[in-house]
Amino acid sequence: MELFEEIRRGYAAGETVQGLAKKHGVHRRMVRQAIASAIPPERKKHERHQPKIGPLKDAIERMLEADRQAPRKQRHTAHRIWTRLCNEHPELPVAEVTVRQYVRKRKQELGGRMVFVPQSYDWGQEAQVDWFEAVVKLEGEPRKLQFFAMRSMASGDAFHRAYTHATQQALLEAHELGWYRRNCLTPVPEAGDLAALNEQLQSACVANRNRTIQGKEMTVEKASEHERATLLPLAEEGFPYEEVIYPLIVDGHGRVKVKTNWYSAPLSPGWRAAAVVGPLEIEIRHDNRCVARHQRCYGRGHQILNLEHYLDVLEKKPGAMAGSTPLQQWRQAGRWPKCLDRIWGQLEQRLGKSAGTREMITLVRAGSVSGWGRLVAAVNEALRLGVADAAAVLHILNMPDPEERRCHAIALAKELAEFERPMPVMDEYDLLLKNTPGGIQ
Repeated sequence: MELFEEIRRGYAAGETVQGLAKKHGVHRRMVRQAIASAIPPERKKHERHQPKIGPLKDAIERMLEADRQAPRKQRHTAHRIWTRLCNEHPELPVAEVTVRQYVRKRKQELGGRMVFVPQSYDWGQEAQVDWFEAVVKLEGEPRKLQFFAMRSMASGDAFHRAYTHATQQALLEAHELGWYRRNCLTPVPEAGDLAALNEQLQSACVANRNRTIQGKEMTVEKASEHERATLLPLAEEGFPYEEVIYPLIVDGHGRVKVKTNWYSAPLSPGWRAAAVVGPLEIEIRHDNRCVARHQRCYGRGHQILNLEHYLDVLEKKPGAMAGSTPLQQWRQAGRWPKCLDRIWGQLEQRLGKSAGTREMITLVRAGSVSGWGRLVAAVNEALRLGVADAAAVLHILNMPDPEERRCHAIALAKELAEFERPMPVMDEYDLLLKNTPGGIQ
């Protein structure tokens, strides 16, 4: 504004536009702008063309938008966004620094960042142990879990394991062995169950050993091997961390009460049993042998029932199976697909309710031995071939090569036809009955 004022005063004194431009070292256009207005026009900011990041902006915005719903510690860092872009859009290569600049610009609108003081550690000096909370999807449903994290501060080698609750037992079990959460739990991971999730965590821990931490000269794996010489030897004997509860009395519903919940056991009412309580699992034992295993429930007053534990009773009382609580729990857990109801209905239609249910129980027993997934596949195959017979399903289940079975579906259909026999007609034998017209007197 001072320059514009000097130009305006010179022009009022009679100086020419060309003379003022030469005197102040500016373009004649600026001189004319100063003569027209004492306030300089707003300078246009040059928008730099971004051919690399441009096609990826939508993907980045989706990740940042998803972070608004994710837990604070499971949100994307700029590096994590860049690694995802490299994996999900390999056809659009972009430099990490370009992504960092764009993400930094977008995150500046949300607030600043904390400052941390760098630390250095000697070999075997210190390990960081902590619990953190994260959200995962188990069987498609979001679930909040507690993660144990143990990391050597010198080598960077780490171990992680997921639990439903951060209990002392879980802490002890995890010992009898911020980077991980950002890179392995972002975005929210998915798994079928807790065991499958922990397998993913273990694989990620092993894969972590191939990376080189910023500022280090060797990989985590080599650093860990170097650090082992400075560590104490492993304990020769493990320490018991499970809690043993004895005695437990089996009630009339085939259950034992462990802490605050009821768990099924295939034992007769009145028998005594013991429970070995771990952080994730409860084991029911009788005569020093395991008779049942259940996922531990941390609620109060819940029933955790396994349908397989009631098969002996249901064979004697088949009418109780349809409305049984164990079957209902299997349905809710997704262990009883619709194909089983279809073949169960066809078995009851052919043989009657009691006999058809007993045939269904036979199939359930086979699934507990050969594998539930294989049984469901065999039932689907039998339904596809139009065969509704337990013996036919077992025949399919015991066939060694399912791929070959698909190739020879026609031959198999003929092979299974022998199981589809019509019910016998007893009209002629009825004539032999006494007091029957035409029969023997």
